[in-house]
Amino acid sequence: MERNSRPFKGLQQTALSSKACGTVVNYTSSLNRWVKFANTNKLVVFPVSMVDAALFFSHLATSQVSASVIESSYCALKWAHDFAGVPNPMSSTFVKNMVEGAKRQNAKPTSKKSPISKEALTPCCIKHEHSDELPIRRDISMALLLFAGFFRFSELANLTIGDISIIDTHLTIKVSHSKTDQYRKGNEVVISRSGKVTCPVSNLERYMKLTGISTSKVSDFLFKPIVKVRSRYKVIDKVKPLSYTRARESLVKLLREFVPNTANISLHSFRSGGATTAANAQVLDRCWKRHGRWCSETVKDGYVEDSLDNRLLVTKSLGI
Repeated sequence: MERNSRPFKGLQQTALSSKACGTVVNYTSSLNRWVKFANTNKLVVFPVSMVDAALFFSHLATSQVSASVIESSYCALKWAHDFAGVPNPMSSTFVKNMVEGAKRQNAKPTSKKSPISKEALTPCCIKHEHSDELPIRRDISMALLLFAGFFRFSELANLTIGDISIIDTHLTIKVSHSKTDQYRKGNEVVISRSGKVTCPVSNLERYMKLTGISTSKVSDFLFKPIVKVRSRYKVIDKVKPLSYTRARESLVKLLREFVPNTANISLHSFRSGGATTAANAQVLDRCWKRHGRWCSETVKDGYVEDSLDNRLLVTKSLGI
C-alpha cells in the first residue's frame, strides 16, 4: 500500500515554521552556497564532515565575502544538521575557530546611520503645510509614523487599511507581524493627536483623503507606489506595498535641505530619531516596552543616541 504523503508534508511545513520566513530564505541561500562549493570540489554534500566544513569556511575567508555571510552559512549548516538529527560538525571547536577566524579576517567597521531629529522634520512639515501633492503627503506621513511609532520600514510597508483606527484623540495601529513578535500575538501602537503641523495623525488623514483609498478595502496596503496620470498623481490600483528602495529615495529627497548629510541616513534613522528623542525626554522604561517593541534592553540602547547632558550625568553621578 502506498503511503499517504500529506501528513509528512504537513510535518515538514510545521518544522520549517520554527524559523521566520525570512530566516528560512536566508538559510536556503547559504545552504546553496555550500552545495555549490561541495559539488565543485567533489565533496559529500550532507552530512558535512568536520574537515570539509573547515575547508568551506577557509574558502569563504579568501572569497572576500562579508562577515555576515560567513555567520549565516555557519548558522544554516548548524540548523540543517540539528533539523536532520545527525551529528553536527558545527559544534566542533575546530570548526568554530575557523568560522571566527574567517569573520575576523573579513570584518569591516560598522558605519552607524545618524538619527533623524524633530528639528529636521518640523521645518519640512512647515514648508509643505499647504501642499496637496500626493507624493509629498505620503512621504511626510511615512516619515512622521516611522519617527513617532518607532517603526521598522517592513512593519510600515506591511500595514493595511484594516490595521489602523483613528479617533479624535489618537491613532491606533495594529502591527500584525513584527520582528520581535515571533509568536504572532500581534501588537498595538498608539500615537497621540497633537494638533501641530507635525501631528502624525492629521498628516495621515490628509494622505488618506487624497488617495481616496476606500476603508472597506481592509486588505489593501496603506502606503503604495504612486504614478502620475496626465496632470495628477494617484496610487496604483494593484495591491502592492511600497518598496524599501523607493521609500528611501523619496524620504531622502524630501529631507535633503533639512539634513546636513543625507548619505548618512536610512529609514532606520527615523526609528532611531524617535527613540533618541523619547529617551532624552526621560520616558519611563515601561512605556518603552509597550511602545517601542524592543526585544531586549540592549537592542533599545542600540537605537538611542543620548544628548550631551545625559551623557555627562554618568560622570557627574560618580561624585569625583
